[in-house]
This record gives sequence, structure tokens and C-alpha cells, in this order.
Amino acid sequence: MMLAGHAFRGPLPAAMYKKRKLTFMGAAQTFGRFARVPFPDIMGSLFNLDVLNLGYAGAGASFYLRKPALLQYASNSELTVVQVMSGRSAENSMFASPDGRNTLVRRADGKQMTDAPAYRWVLEEKGPQVALELVRETQKRWVEETIELASKIETRKILFWFSVRPVEFTPTAESLKTLMGDFPHFVSREMIEEVTPHFDAFVECTSRRGLPQQLRDRFDNSLVEVNFAGAKRSFNTYYPSPEMHLDAAIALEHPMRKILTAER
Repeated sequence: MMLAGHAFRGPLPAAMYKKRKLTFMGAAQTFGRFARVPFPDIMGSLFNLDVLNLGYAGAGASFYLRKPALLQYASNSELTVVQVMSGRSAENSMFASPDGRNTLVRRADGKQMTDAPAYRWVLEEKGPQVALELVRETQKRWVEETIELASKIETRKILFWFSVRPVEFTPTAESLKTLMGDFPHFVSREMIEEVTPHFDAFVECTSRRGLPQQLRDRFDNSLVEVNFAGAKRSFNTYYPSPEMHLDAAIALEHPMRKILTAER
């Protein structure tokens, strides 16, 4: 479905312009890459409500902040679930993020690069101390953007952690991996604690059940290969597996039910 100039998973909910729906915001994990039934659809079935899945690959808070129409749809919902998104899309003094996603533009020369090459360049060319200072700046900006996003969603809302790693994270400069961490990159427990008061609840789901996931054709269930990051792959090792989407639904069910059945 097309909304605000972007293609989202769909289908367009019957209650698109009514309050009786659930809205989900987040990155590819919420979109449900490599999942026939992503967790937003499971929650819609559980609560017998239409679902608006606004998950978008690489999205950060600023992706939504720049699209008032999406914020309006989210506000006109019974409940909006906001996935904890990566800090790699947050802007800082060295990099701009033109579309609020993980494609960055180096301010010094206008060079466009994705997040990993950008932070590898900082680590290798500017050194560990500068890299760590930039991460701290980026973390601060992530907190500001997430709080602003919460303020723009004028309905009940849940902040949802969905990752293969626990929330605890301390960046170090030994390597790009230790600098960024796993998705959601850069995000730590301290950052979550800063933004949680701006939501009605915080829910954690840490799981890697079902990974690696064999990729199969959705029509005949045969094994397939896909082109991903410049290589052919027959296994998904990064995005949530179908089993992980079930774990997400299990984690969300009680907190969502509690909010949906409470008096406004």
C-alpha cells in the first residue's frame, strides 16, 4: 500500500480512517521481512482489530517525524506500538540523515554512504576517541528524536524492544561491531530508561529462536536463494524468523490487552 509517498506492507485496513485499529511503527522487523505473518498481523487477529503496519526498512524516529500524515494515522488508533529503532539513522555533527533512514550524508563533502561504511570511516580515519564521542552525540540525538516521536503520537502507545540482543549495551572502539552493537545499533538501557516515561508501557522481546531460517518459496514451499547485500543467500540470519514473530506476539499480548481494556 502507498502512504505518504512510500510503499508499506499492507493491506490497507478497512478501518484506515477510524479509531478501531492498531498501528505499528518500526523498521524491517516490524514490516516482517521473510515472515509470512509478522507480529502486527498476529496482534490484529488476537484482538480482532484492523492493523496498519507502517514498518519500513532502515527507518528511525526521524523518518516518521518528517511525515505528518503517518503521525496522524498513528494518533487515530486505539493503540500504537513503536519498535525501538536503530540509532544509526540519527543525525550528528558529521552525518546528516536526509530521509531518516540508514543512508547518511557526510557533512564535510556531501558523500553519501550507508551506516557501516560511515562509522568504519570515522573509526579508522578519525580514531577511537572521536568515534566514541560521535556515538555519544548520536545516542543523545536518538533520545531526543524518540521523545519527540512519542509526543507526536496522540494516543496510547507502547515502546517495543525486539532484538536478538539484550537491552544492555556499552559501545567500545575495538571494532565496528563493538562500536555499533547489534540492532538496534547504539541503543542502551540508559537510553531506553530516558524515553520510557513518554510511553504507556515498555515491552521487551529478546529472541533468536528459528535463526538461521531457511528461505522458502511462499507458493510451493521450495528452498530458494535471494539476492541480499550483494550475495546470494538461502538462509536468513539477520531478520526475525517466524518463530521470533510468535515470541514478539507472546510478549506483547498482555501489555496490549491491559491498555486496550483500560478506561481512557
